Amino acid sequence: MKTKDLLIFILAFGLCLSGVASGETWFEENFEGETIGDMPSQWELFGGAEGQGAEVVEDPLDPNNNVFFVNSPVWVGDLPEGAWAPKDQSFLEWTDYIFEGDFMVDDPTKLFAYNYRATDYDNLLHCNTRRWETGLIGLYKRENGEWSGTVIEVQHPTEANVWYTVQVIAEGDHHILKIKEENDQTDFAEIDPIIEVDAVGTDLDVGTINVMSYGYVDDIIVYVGEKAVQPGGKSATTWAGIKDNYRR
Repeated sequence: MKTKDLLIFILAFGLCLSGVASGETWFEENFEGETIGDMPSQWELFGGAEGQGAEVVEDPLDPNNNVFFVNSPVWVGDLPEGAWAPKDQSFLEWTDYIFEGDFMVDDPTKLFAYNYRATDYDNLLHCNTRRWETGLIGLYKRENGEWSGTVIEVQHPTEANVWYTVQVIAEGDHHILKIKEENDQTDFAEIDPIIEVDAVGTDLDVGTINVMSYGYVDDIIVYVGEKAVQPGGKSATTWAGIKDNYRR
């Protein structure tokens, strides 16, 4: 290896290590090692109607991959759609963070939602994908048990039976949402937001993430700073990928 190439290689590795040092992961889940047919061990019903429940299943597109399936797409009596959240109670101190997660639906008539900054089911920010045929994605507020308003709705094309990855950046009142197909290797830093808005007039300043209504979920991570370099997984930057980029 030439000296110049070696220096570039060392610099790239050093930058990776600095990313590890400057980031902190608060929660991470890929559902591997969980038992098919069971509720994943780190999760519980957060509120709303349990419906058909939630369980670990095989990825419909890859039987070698475990994913989380939630199935509560309709109200039951006066209970809205169900939501599931991590059992980790440290979320009560979560304020500003970056959240990423994969999702897919096999029925385009069903609503899928990731919630964030949720202290309980009655107080949360609700980011959902619905009306898949028209590609409607929105950010909504639920406060004191009432849906208190639409923050913003946008048109963005989405399809059933396609895995997507969403990223939400919550910094004070400023919220940024990005989305891409899960197999798109483009870094989120290079993707334009589909939503960038100030969610003002709300006390929703702290809380966890939820999975709500109907759909398949995988590779969830909540972190601050840089996302850590890890040995593998869809949600991680991998050393093999760095080496591949270097070889190019």
